[in-house]
Amino acid sequence: MSEVEQLKAQVEKLEQKVDDINTSIKDLAEAWRTAQTLVAFMKWLAGIGAALLVLKTAWDNWVR
Repeated sequence: MSEVEQLKAQVEKLEQKVDDINTSIKDLAEAWRTAQTLVAFMKWLAGIGAALLVLKTAWDNWVR
């Protein structure tokens, strides 16, 4: 194999590695967005729970 052919083969391997890394980064970014959405939903759910607890406590103290 000539030196040029070896360099071409190495470049092809590097291109494949870059493509693999790009795919991994895209998957990681998607997982990050999903996690952010889940955290936002959990915060919203906690806010609703806290509001209901305040209303229940106020109702219990008012009715007595």
